[in-house]
Amino acid sequence: MGVDADERDRRKAVAGIAMGALEGDGRRLAVDAVAAVGDVLAAPAALFERGPDGPERLAGEFDDSSLAERALTGEGRVVASEAGVGAVVGPAGDPRGVLCVGSRELSEADIGFLEDVVTVLERAWAGGKFRQFAERLEEVVWMSSVEIDEIHYVNPAYEEVWGRSRESLYEEPMSFLEGIHSEDRDRIRETIPQRARDEYEEVYRVVRPDDSIRWVRDRAYPIREGGEVRRVVGIAEDVTERRERRRRLERANRLNRLCQEITHLVITTPDRQTLEQRVCDRLAEPYRFVWIGGLAPGGTRVISRVWAGVEEGYLDAVRITADEAETAAGPTGRAVETQEVQVVTDITTDPDFEPWREAAVARGYRASIAVPIAHDGLLYGLLNVYAACPDAFSGDETRVLSRLGEVIGHAIAAIERKAALAGDTVVELEFRAEGFPEALVACSRESGGILRFEHLSRHDDRLIAYGTATGVPEERLCGAVEREEDLVSVRVIEREEGSYGFELEADGAVPLVETLAGYGGRLSSATIADGDCRFVVELPEGADTRRLIDALESGYETSYVAKRTTSREAPAFPGTALLDRRLTERQREVLETATYAGYFEWPRATTGEEVAERLRIAPATFAQHLRAAERKLFEATFDRE
Repeated sequence: MGVDADERDRRKAVAGIAMGALEGDGRRLAVDAVAAVGDVLAAPAALFERGPDGPERLAGEFDDSSLAERALTGEGRVVASEAGVGAVVGPAGDPRGVLCVGSRELSEADIGFLEDVVTVLERAWAGGKFRQFAERLEEVVWMSSVEIDEIHYVNPAYEEVWGRSRESLYEEPMSFLEGIHSEDRDRIRETIPQRARDEYEEVYRVVRPDDSIRWVRDRAYPIREGGEVRRVVGIAEDVTERRERRRRLERANRLNRLCQEITHLVITTPDRQTLEQRVCDRLAEPYRFVWIGGLAPGGTRVISRVWAGVEEGYLDAVRITADEAETAAGPTGRAVETQEVQVVTDITTDPDFEPWREAAVARGYRASIAVPIAHDGLLYGLLNVYAACPDAFSGDETRVLSRLGEVIGHAIAAIERKAALAGDTVVELEFRAEGFPEALVACSRESGGILRFEHLSRHDDRLIAYGTATGVPEERLCGAVEREEDLVSVRVIEREEGSYGFELEADGAVPLVETLAGYGGRLSSATIADGDCRFVVELPEGADTRRLIDALESGYETSYVAKRTTSREAPAFPGTALLDRRLTERQREVLETATYAGYFEWPRATTGEEVAERLRIAPATFAQHLRAAERKLFEATFDRE
């Protein structure tokens, strides 16, 4: 039974035969090829050439010419018989010779090895075409004496990889060491004697004259004749791109694992500052520097909130903005404006990074990426990551970091919503509206009275506002509503001396309200007094106030007046937390509308039928939802959960 030889032995044998082909000695090549095949396959072998009277044996011990005859006169590439296996040299149907092995049971790998050998022989016999083939190879193919005091052959790929001429290597065989990186050179010099004893393989760096670095995988095989090593052949392969791909894949895999860990942190971290700091701490492990920042309240400057890694005063040394200035042209400023990931592949050459280049390079930053931290169109901040080498942020890494920005944005949005419901800190922005809404402003101006809107809620495609009118005649308010295109109806729900409460219904697609919702804000109150209209917008702390201010000032006749940070105290009564946790959306809507519509006043300002009509549900359905909401509220109040 044939021996399934090791693949490394096959490669070594083929390389030796190939190098022999370069010397152009046909007889010697035949002997080397037969000897190599016999050794690898552990079977007698012979090389036959096509002669005028039949097969003529050139070298080897296998003497069954009938196998050779069959192979030379057949049409197949490989022929098997009782005597063994023959592989033809040359095209099927017109072969020049045949390599025969006295074994019938060869493995698939053995057959492949035979085909490789006859391919080398075919090219060698084709008038020097093998040398032409070697000259076109991207790998460096070389052959030398045992002591490397003479280079017998090296192909042109040497000049591409080493950046040095072949002539210089022929003149000074050891000069290839001069191109090897100083940290690898002594190690490679010490391995030279090994090449004369056994198969050799090393990976090292080559520094070319332009200072670029290439990684090389160098393999060498001693070629023996009569039991003694006579020469060494080898192939040096440029594996720079392969190593870079592997490095990027490994980095992407590490980053994926890291993002999974960060996602777990997102789920378990209760507050925003701790979450952002932990993200920076974890990302600073594979990268040089990481920071998270956002726009200064009401301004255009990007300021940092947390950071980790090699900072060394960088954040104090640079100015980054999101406006029309030069300091907004970098990745962070672009990320603010576009809400898309921005990458700088090489800080030393990117023209847009000029304002910060000197400070960045001094701290070892060579590439950067700015990732928006956003959710539902609302920008919560920017994640900025800096790497110590150019081209650090490949497509895979960019995609992973982009997803991470989305995960953090979603987590911050959830934290902000929870904080808002729990009565934590919120941001209030006050605006002045010029002539908006015109009919109501005119009504206030003409009567000298005040309209206060204290609660707004959405119901399907409608907006319902509850407020108080002071010094404004009822008929004047009703007339103003009829004249305003976006207002549907108004109803007085309770009267007191000098004032009355009212319910105002508007088209649900009020542009201002829609715009606020798009930025995560809500209209918390509005006042129209003596023709002056002001309204207050409520946002979670840390929201992108500048973009909202810009949107309102550019899209409406409004002007920014003031910003306030307030803390809404959570009541001792289970109120807000209970409503959020136990009531269904419809139950909360019913309870909220009934309260502001005056259903619970005595005497009632609004009947159950009227509230049901406002909600566009049946009176019985209204009663059912209201009783369910009241029961849950009372159970929580009296600790009967």
